[in-house]
Amino acid sequence: QGPQPRKAVSVVLPPDIMAAASASQPAACKPTLVVRLDAATRTSLTHTAESIELCPSAIFGDAVAGATFEACPEMNLDLVMCNAQLARLPEDMTSTLRDDLRRLLIAADSAGELSAALTFARFELYQPDNSIVVAIFKVPQALTQFRKAAWRLCRGMNVAFPDALWMPHVKLGKLKGLSRGQLKRLTCDGLAGAAEALQQPVRPLGL
Repeated sequence: QGPQPRKAVSVVLPPDIMAAASASQPAACKPTLVVRLDAATRTSLTHTAESIELCPSAIFGDAVAGATFEACPEMNLDLVMCNAQLARLPEDMTSTLRDDLRRLLIAADSAGELSAALTFARFELYQPDNSIVVAIFKVPQALTQFRKAAWRLCRGMNVAFPDALWMPHVKLGKLKGLSRGQLKRLTCDGLAGAAEALQQPVRPLGL
């Protein structure tokens, strides 16, 4: 038998790509181009976010008594953080952006490297806004290079924030009702059990 065809990363850019800019999105979930992860990883992250939402003090201790946690509705890897201009793009420019991203992805994945697995690293409080709980991942160099090219493309259309540096992460949600001093004293040690459930290879499914 000959070699099996590889499963390439797909690009999924539906007509309602602008929907993420809705004001109804939680504060931690701004309009963002994301990498969709495999179902098992998304489910595990969702369960973790739900456990924090149910009882933040069970994870972070009595220091968060009275605080609330607002979970993000989708557990995807943030790729390019976009601004409000994304929702205001004319239809022709939105179509151009979608097509350019698709061509960029196809070219970047010509060697199959974008379909390589990601590895979970740790949970932490996001910087500079450490009210946001994130899962940090280690990603293939090819994905880092693609992200840089995608960011430049979005920045050229004035829809991306000037965040050229990238820490690959999934936002779980946002802690509310705590001061900066309280947040600085928190750790994610209470998520050790959830971290153990994320040791399997993480598969990217598409943009």
